[in-house]
Amino acid sequence: MQIRQNQRYLWLVVVLLLATLVRLNGISAQSLWIDEGFTWNLTQYNDIFAILSRDVHPPLYFIMVDWWVDLAGTSELALRYFSLLPSILSVAIVYQLARELKHQRGSVGIAIPLIASLIMAVAEAETALSQEARGYTWHVLWACLSMWSYIRWTRQAQNKHLALWVLSTIALIYTFYLGAFIGVVQGIYALLFLRGRKQVIAVGVLIACAIALLPWLSLTGSEQSENISRAEWIRPDAFAFWLDDFRHSYFTGQWALTIVLALLGIVAVQNKHIKLNQAGILLLLWFGIPLILTLILNERVPTYQPRRVSQIVPAIALLTAFGLGNISGKVRWLLVFVLVSYGVLSTDFWRYKQPWREMAEDTAHLITDGTPMLFELGGDDYAPRYHYGNVLDNSFDFLLDDGQADDSSNVLIGLTTWRHLQPENYEGNLPAIINSQDHWWLFYWSSDVGALDWLDTFGFVRTATVTVDFNPNVFLYRYDRLPETPLAIYENGLTLRDAIIHDDLSIELLWSTDEPIAIDYTTSAYLLDEQGQLVAQDDSQPFMDEHPMTTWQISDVIYDPKFLEANQSIVSGEYQVMVAIYELRNGNIIRLNTIENEDSVSIGILNLGD
Repeated sequence: MQIRQNQRYLWLVVVLLLATLVRLNGISAQSLWIDEGFTWNLTQYNDIFAILSRDVHPPLYFIMVDWWVDLAGTSELALRYFSLLPSILSVAIVYQLARELKHQRGSVGIAIPLIASLIMAVAEAETALSQEARGYTWHVLWACLSMWSYIRWTRQAQNKHLALWVLSTIALIYTFYLGAFIGVVQGIYALLFLRGRKQVIAVGVLIACAIALLPWLSLTGSEQSENISRAEWIRPDAFAFWLDDFRHSYFTGQWALTIVLALLGIVAVQNKHIKLNQAGILLLLWFGIPLILTLILNERVPTYQPRRVSQIVPAIALLTAFGLGNISGKVRWLLVFVLVSYGVLSTDFWRYKQPWREMAEDTAHLITDGTPMLFELGGDDYAPRYHYGNVLDNSFDFLLDDGQADDSSNVLIGLTTWRHLQPENYEGNLPAIINSQDHWWLFYWSSDVGALDWLDTFGFVRTATVTVDFNPNVFLYRYDRLPETPLAIYENGLTLRDAIIHDDLSIELLWSTDEPIAIDYTTSAYLLDEQGQLVAQDDSQPFMDEHPMTTWQISDVIYDPKFLEANQSIVSGEYQVMVAIYELRNGNIIRLNTIENEDSVSIGILNLGD
């Protein structure tokens, strides 16, 4: 199969379209995870540098994404699309890199550059990272641009390529500190293959790029060093597991084939002679140096995570393409088809993200207007706050939103973030805030019990638990502080402890019992108009049929929300809110009476305006 020179741009457009489709596929399938939540949270602050100075990353990506959300908004797609764009550009630059490197290999034609861009288009690590609102694909883009302009400058010695090399290298290390390893690769290459003035200039440029980072480090280094990393140590006994995970992440499930092709790409086969040349050595250095240095650094500081060495993806794509270039005929294109098909259809480089969006959507109906939420997470609380803020119509983020929340607002308080960013205010102000409300929701995925202790201190009782299976499980707790006098006591010991009435026709009931209950009673909340006619009602066993009374313990307080459905169009006016308890016996409704011998209880008046 021959690809004509005048068709190369058409084929490259096809490759870029494939890269776009692969990256868009499933881009919004999962919730934002914790790190992506940090990106969103940062864009909501006026002074992002105050936060970045305490983070573990340099600022460039976050400055750019802050500008981006002003144009595109903060939807999941918008946040992640800013990672997709550089990933597509990297595919195009890999094409140019392959064209540049083939000059060193003495090869001709455009088939190999197109194959390299095609492999980059379906590289699973790059595809996965392009679907996250993080800076890793920008890291790869700057690495590709730095390497291309560097190789171009070594061949043509033009100032425009030198300037582009300097700017892209500075952008690289200002996007991700470990990007400096690309400079190490370039320095070793300069010492091995450049001579005279070029070698001096190359080394000088790399030193200048390193110095360019010093102003940022001088301002933030001490604070960032205290929060150095949340990566993982690679212990000797876990090395086999790490190796297996790494080769599947970067060489995919068909790693035996891709590794052989990458090794074959180090050399050039011409006229049945095998030659090791500069291009092969450069790509080998590009793959090996960042990985080896990261692992060495990881012995002292936990640095390694698969996504943090993603700068090696272009090197793997180029090595694989040049390896295929050493294979002729139909076999080459059969292997290309196999590699591309696997890249499109498989998901070896994949992260299971916490199901915060699904949890928010499934539980939002429980968060009635005016009820605040606390968030306590072992990592960071940004992502759950983001998703609950999206699904709750009246959300007010305590740490982000300006002004004052009104009585109908669901105030979202991120305890983890507050404690991290404003420790001087946290301890002094949190108790008073908790004590100012009688009803709370607590999103809990942590081992920190500080919020639980404060809720206990101020007399709150846990009345409901929603559990989402995860590792470990995630909990949404309801806490209520009960009035001293109950609203009603029934003849079987059942007690209506409190009731909260909302304008949206939702009613929250709180129950307890003095003795075990042998019958699964149905609880009913309903509205009567001024003529005593029934206009809205909701009947169910407690907590939406999930807490039947026969399962109650004497010490329990049970949260029982009711969402009244109108029998007719409700007009403005005054309505009486009633509660009744009954059992179905032989097809008949038998109501349970209170100790005052009443079969229904009035819990308040609801005034509905126009």
